[in-house]
Amino acid sequence: MNLAAIHIRAKEAGLDREAYCALLFRVAGVRSAKDLDEEQYKAVMLELRSVINTKKAPRETRKKTPAEAKLWAVWYNELCPLLQPHQRNVHYLAGIIERRLTRRVLDGERLLTALLDPSELHTAIEALKSAANSRKYASTPSRRSRVQTSQEPPAPPAPPAPADPPVLNEYGNDLQAHPELADVPF
Repeated sequence: MNLAAIHIRAKEAGLDREAYCALLFRVAGVRSAKDLDEEQYKAVMLELRSVINTKKAPRETRKKTPAEAKLWAVWYNELCPLLQPHQRNVHYLAGIIERRLTRRVLDGERLLTALLDPSELHTAIEALKSAANSRKYASTPSRRSRVQTSQEPPAPPAPPAPADPPVLNEYGNDLQAHPELADVPF
């Protein structure tokens, strides 16, 4: 637990002494930061962070470098259409890049592409292209299965040719199969 961090955050949030004490009491039930345990410390820091974030003006968006723009274009245009909806998130994207770069590029919910140097950005772009290509090839059937499926299925064997129609006598006996019954009257 770092008491100085709490005081610095309170100053960043623009809290005066009364508002700071009210926040401590509301969140942790204490009047002084030195009375906080670890859980209360985390809760107070989270509350101070949310106060700071609500007071900040909307963040300025910086212009992306051409390599960053290319990275996002490959992600949105080439890889996302091949992914399931639950896979289209920053964690999946960061996983692909981190596996290739072998270092963290995700901070909470933000991808830190601005901290990558040009060679790392190039490597990240290639990793995304490779992932897109492997997904494309995984979704298409192999050549062997395409050849087999393009052929018509084999026709079922033809039934045997019918034998000559039976020759029946006046009593209905088959004379070809049983010639001995030719004169039997039943």
